[in-house]
Amino acid sequence: MSGALTMAGTLLAAVLAYVFGAERDRRSRLHAERIEATSAFCHAVMDYRGAQIQRWHAERDQAQDLDAARAALRDTRSTVWACYFRVVLVVDDAAASRACRAALDAARALSEAEDAEQLDREGEEVRRCTEAFVREVARKLRVEPASLEADVEDLTPGTVRRPARDRGRHPPVPTSPVAAVARHGRRNGERCRGRLARAVGSRAFQRP
Repeated sequence: MSGALTMAGTLLAAVLAYVFGAERDRRSRLHAERIEATSAFCHAVMDYRGAQIQRWHAERDQAQDLDAARAALRDTRSTVWACYFRVVLVVDDAAASRACRAALDAARALSEAEDAEQLDREGEEVRRCTEAFVREVARKLRVEPASLEADVEDLTPGTVRRPARDRGRHPPVPTSPVAAVARHGRRNGERCRGRLARAVGSRAFQRP
């Protein structure tokens, strides 16, 4: 009897170890997929922004190849929409999806710029909204590095400021590009509030 109980206990422990291990692996894969989807969208929306700017200039400068600019725009537009839908499905967070859509809408609005100065401003808006999106994903993934709270106004990209008591004794600490984007996005996220508010009222999967 005791032998049977021992065997049953051993089997139960093995089954539980397998179940918990499988769940841990699943969460690890999902975490990696969410980071990959976030990175892919950021890359795609920046490419789309560049193609929009190129097309805008090509329409006003006969020396540039307008057909090539339009072809590049079509390619990047298809890619960024695919990345957007991937974010919606994989990240599975309403706030992150709205921020993602706000960045995409900001990039789409570049074609409406009336002059080069407005085009530059709108291009910066795309970057800010993309940073706000990264911050929302960081919140979803519970990534809160100390660099999010750092004052980085007078630091070069990719560094964080140490507390005041440590300044003068240590150089700035390098940080990862993703953490730097998330940190800066927190500082500029409020500038995207209007676009986010409009995105909330839009249909998440509506494509003009």
